[in-house]
This record gives sequence, structure tokens and C-alpha cells, in this order.
Amino acid sequence: MRNGVRYRAADWTRRRRSKESQKLTGFPDLIVPAGFTGNGLPGGISFLERAFDEPGLLALGYAFEQIDEARRLPVNTPTLED
Repeated sequence: MRNGVRYRAADWTRRRRSKESQKLTGFPDLIVPAGFTGNGLPGGISFLERAFDEPGLLALGYAFEQIDEARRLPVNTPTLED
């Protein structure tokens, strides 16, 4: 258990290895929301771009968010009054 969340060692190792390879290559990466699992947990997708092409990466992430309706308010979000 880590920070109150159960995880499998294989999952943690896989995620850590993925982030380390991104740091070693120097490629910028961006993670954007990509929907929800069957039991309501959020999921994300990671995009990598060529080195020093952060504007292209941000444009890709923005385009993905425009076509994918993965964002939604949490069920306990209060309504805002004017």
C-alpha cells in the first residue's frame, strides 16, 4: 500500500521504467485525460514528441482533448452561484 492506495509491484515498476526512459531520451511528454474505466477511475494517455518540440506536443494534447470528451466534473462538485 502506498499513500493509502493498493498497487501491484509490476504496475509500479512498469510506470517507473516508462518515466525513466522518457527522462533519459530527453523527449518531452504530456499526459492528458483519456476517459474512465468501467468502475469510474480516470485514465490517461501519454504523448511523446521530438526533443525541443514542446509547442507541437501541446498542440497535439490540445487537439486530443478537443475531440475526446474524457473530462467530467466529479460527482461531489458543488454548483457555483453568480
